[in-house]
Amino acid sequence: MKTNILKICTLAIFLVIQFNVFGENCQNTIVKHEAAGPVEAKKKITELVGEIEITEVTKSGTPTISKPDTEKSFSESFATSPLNITILDERIKQINKSKEVLARALSETDKFEIAIGKTPIDVNGMPGMVKSEATSDVYGKCEDKWVLTRSERIKGTSNGQDILITISLERGVETDNLTISSLSPRYCLTIHGSNVRLLFGKYKTTGKISGQKRDYPCDELKDFEEEYNSKSELPAGGMTSTIGVNGTEANEVIIPLSIPNSKVLEEYLLNPVGSYTINVSGKYIKKDYKEIEITIHAKLTLMPKE
Repeated sequence: MKTNILKICTLAIFLVIQFNVFGENCQNTIVKHEAAGPVEAKKKITELVGEIEITEVTKSGTPTISKPDTEKSFSESFATSPLNITILDERIKQINKSKEVLARALSETDKFEIAIGKTPIDVNGMPGMVKSEATSDVYGKCEDKWVLTRSERIKGTSNGQDILITISLERGVETDNLTISSLSPRYCLTIHGSNVRLLFGKYKTTGKISGQKRDYPCDELKDFEEEYNSKSELPAGGMTSTIGVNGTEANEVIIPLSIPNSKVLEEYLLNPVGSYTINVSGKYIKKDYKEIEITIHAKLTLMPKE
């Protein structure tokens, strides 16, 4: 009997010791888990940096390019600018979620942006630099023969000029009074410039113009070189249309800067990882008393802002 009681007491003491050890281990485990802290959610990226390269080629002729009678010209420009870009990600989600929202965005707005960008201003308040090179040749008649009346080359930089871009819904194709739009989101790039900062003294354009010119059509060609106007924009090119136009009545054709692979673009903008490059081309043709044809190529490079 005494032996059994002794065994029971020994077993009870053993269980108490094991319980205390187990409790301490659990407590240590809990403390360590709390020290590790909660897992942070992945930060949403809506700010990008990038660069735009724009090449614009312009041809003109009076009355037409192919059969000019009194004037013809050719010019080409190449411009670059750094960019800061903001993604409007909720707009992407809404036009994919609701066909009604997409229809209204296409029919009730001229420009429905899903991303907007502009030449940046750094932490010290200094704007990014727009760089440009351009050439142009103008021809006139001297005794019924075509002669070069002016040939010039421009090269410069400007901290008073902005390049502004958007990635916007492409609204379809308009033929006179009829517009046909896509049933799913498609996008295009728009580009235009601004010289607002050039109104203020601290910002300026720096560059030179050089070439040859005639004072009148049959005069001799003379070399010239001069400073570029410090308050003038540099040639940069642009396209602001978000709709294709085949206007037979107005003798006007517009091919916007359509962006290929809309779904791939959306995926990148909703989760930007690494760099993304967009190459686009467009055209503007107008025929009235003279014919003008402008062809634009642009390369836009995007990456997350650090």
